[in-house]
Amino acid sequence: MKLIQDAARAQHTITGYGADHVAIDKLPHRNSLIVLPTQLVSPWDARFEHLEPGDFAPLIALRPEVVLLGTGARQRFPRPDVLRALIEAGIGVE
Repeated sequence: MKLIQDAARAQHTITGYGADHVAIDKLPHRNSLIVLPTQLVSPWDARFEHLEPGDFAPLIALRPEVVLLGTGARQRFPRPDVLRALIEAGIGVE
């Protein structure tokens, strides 16, 4: 998948990250959050270690085309039952 920044439409931008944060518009966030072009949902009460199928309900309600799921310092994959609702809603997961 090739991602290209759309400067004309995007308002919130991921501007950096580190071991303990992700920077949105140059402001560090140290908790789980949902980032949309025009909206931040912070905190998002979900941690990878405790993900349950219902944790993605707020994302499904926002109807994104794709979800980029940050899993920390190493790539991890959620259980299939956790992702089922996103997949059934036609939302891609990367």
